[in-house]
Amino acid sequence: YRNAQELAGAGVEYDFKPMYENVRDIIESADVSIINQETLICNGEYEISGANFNFNSPVELGQDMIDLGFDVFTIANNHVLDKGTGGLSATLDYWDKKTAENDIVVCGAYRDEADSNNIRTMEVDGVTIAFLAYTEHMNGYSIPSDSDLRVILTDEEDVMEAQIRQASEIADIVITSVHWGVEDVHTVAQERRDLAQKMVEWGSDVIIGTH
Repeated sequence: YRNAQELAGAGVEYDFKPMYENVRDIIESADVSIINQETLICNGEYEISGANFNFNSPVELGQDMIDLGFDVFTIANNHVLDKGTGGLSATLDYWDKKTAENDIVVCGAYRDEADSNNIRTMEVDGVTIAFLAYTEHMNGYSIPSDSDLRVILTDEEDVMEAQIRQASEIADIVITSVHWGVEDVHTVAQERRDLAQKMVEWGSDVIIGTH
């Protein structure tokens, strides 16, 4: 964040785009560029933070990523409740505005059950692509029972199966992003290999593992 402040010009508090200049052409030239947005962007309503496993980015970050050419933002990850349900709601407010202003897809955290079952799709060169996103955990946090907010965890295999099968019916390609695994190790646990195989059998064409 300090670097982005130093790079910012007049009238802009943060500028993240210069950090991506060496890969901009790759992002722009792809038919579909997908990014795992692993920090909240709480619509300017919460303090900016990037330490102690508590993340919230400046509002400029999302627009900079859009301007760089990212088309799809997956937001299901272990930091999704770092600022509580209020922070997640503010993040959804932010992305609702961005999706209204730009031709992008955001998936992985939702307003409610019905919203989570509204499979996000994008048509690219006549091909319909569906996007789904799940996370293994939320850093020990959970959504309170009196909240309608919805983030689907990987232990909800019945929900995942139903959504992937539904996506297969409405799209030519199903891309599933899964935030899982153990950080800083190089061996994939068998349970995750098994779940990946299930997702293939349910209809996932591409599985993007993040974390």
